[in-house]
Amino acid sequence: MIENRVLYYFLTVAETQSFAAASRKLGINSSTLIRQIQGLEKELKVHLFTRSKKAVFLTEDGNRLMPYAIRITSVNADIQNEFFPDPDFIKGRISVGFSDALSFISLRDILFSFRLRYPGVTLELDDIPDEELKGRLDRSEIPFAVISDPLTDTGRYTVIRELNEHKWGVLLPPGLPMVKRNYICPEDIIGHPLIVPSMPEKRKMITDWVSKAGDPGSLIVSSDLHKMVPLVRKGFGIGFIPMDYSGEFSDVCVRLLYPPLKSSPRVLVKNGYLTSTEYRFRDHIISYGISGS
Repeated sequence: MIENRVLYYFLTVAETQSFAAASRKLGINSSTLIRQIQGLEKELKVHLFTRSKKAVFLTEDGNRLMPYAIRITSVNADIQNEFFPDPDFIKGRISVGFSDALSFISLRDILFSFRLRYPGVTLELDDIPDEELKGRLDRSEIPFAVISDPLTDTGRYTVIRELNEHKWGVLLPPGLPMVKRNYICPEDIIGHPLIVPSMPEKRKMITDWVSKAGDPGSLIVSSDLHKMVPLVRKGFGIGFIPMDYSGEFSDVCVRLLYPPLKSSPRVLVKNGYLTSTEYRFRDHIISYGISGS
């Protein structure tokens, strides 16, 4: 069984992108921290981080583990607060809806920061299809949501933060001549089957970009970005994927697009009542990276 402590170590490394910085924050030796992460990787039979000279980054499997690690450590903190209460702890429960994994990646640093500052708060992270997300907000089932499609009803919702833009690229099988290029243009793609995300707004964004050169042709819709990689490897088509989600793949090539293709997720909160804990979370989202949060 994976220990809560090790998952907390994993979250801290992901948040700081550095074993040295994470070990200082945790108060343990770097060698001890590295051994604990290696033990977790061995137990899960995956690699969770890729390492460069300047930083460490989550792999595909690291991104998959992240929401589970947040949930588990949050529940354990709930148990700790219930049976061994600390008056200095802020407690409560916060629900955040995400339409896809990319939306989660957009908010993860803010979630990490809030989780480290307020370990007594339980974070509930829900994967909700885009068409259901605003309905759940309307019914007050969730107070926060991360969306990518345009917001039209500004009377019921407030955008509390525009998150970082995501540059999109393509996954190419190595046999295609276009892999020799640094950038891929719409005309390069015409005539090839396209593997696109299932989210309607992402699919439209991609087909509009390709349509600059002609008819996008046949589409293969994938509900999971992770499933695109084996489809591309087997030659089913060209996959569209956010570059910060692309990771490192051994049998496919990743290329940026020109003209650039970008998406910008936003955090919504429904106008109306929030609990004191939810207000704290809202303020943390707004101030993160500005006031030292």
